[in-house]
Amino acid sequence: MMRLLKLVAAMAVVFVTGCAVTPLPVSQPLAPAEGSKIFKFVVLDQKRDVEMGPDNGTWNASLRAIPGALYGRPSRNHALMMPVHSGGDFELSMTALETTIAPLAATATLAMRAGGIRVKPDATRMARVGTLVFDSASGRDVLGAGFINPNAAPSKDVSLMYFDRPCEIQGAETQDGVTYAYSLRIPAAGLHWMQFDTVYPKRVQVNLVDPRTTIWFAGYH
Repeated sequence: MMRLLKLVAAMAVVFVTGCAVTPLPVSQPLAPAEGSKIFKFVVLDQKRDVEMGPDNGTWNASLRAIPGALYGRPSRNHALMMPVHSGGDFELSMTALETTIAPLAATATLAMRAGGIRVKPDATRMARVGTLVFDSASGRDVLGAGFINPNAAPSKDVSLMYFDRPCEIQGAETQDGVTYAYSLRIPAAGLHWMQFDTVYPKRVQVNLVDPRTTIWFAGYH
């Protein structure tokens, strides 16, 4: 009787083992190479809710220089372009971006100086990284875009700036009824992330952000 029970048990093990479902491989998130950062591409509606945009395989994250300014209209020339897909991740070489943007940097524009923001030393050359979604099939820009911090509640806008030396940015400027205040010390030459934190209605404090912060690249409808 005991031998019979052992035989049945052994057959059960073989049966279960033979019928076991092999787990599917888990898709691993991209791991950035040295000097790179991973971004998720999303499309946001007017309420800043994520929506699935069209994904025809011809959209690109287009990064362009805005020389000598903290804001403004990007140039027409692409500094870097990376293919993007709605909801997908892409890798950006920050080293390559800095190498491309650095020669395009310039001292502060007259418009920025007139607006009430001061950069010291005066000889500091800088450029904001402008952002657009470009359709390579049609050869035109299809969406405005920007960087956001998705872990803030609500999500917050983030900008990427290049400076050619350590410097200080002081002052405030009002755009469309909103005042943006700067009191920043840039510790070294290179790319730096800045986050727009709403202090109270119609006043935003611009602060430096840890480069390890999760950042998304968002296209805006």
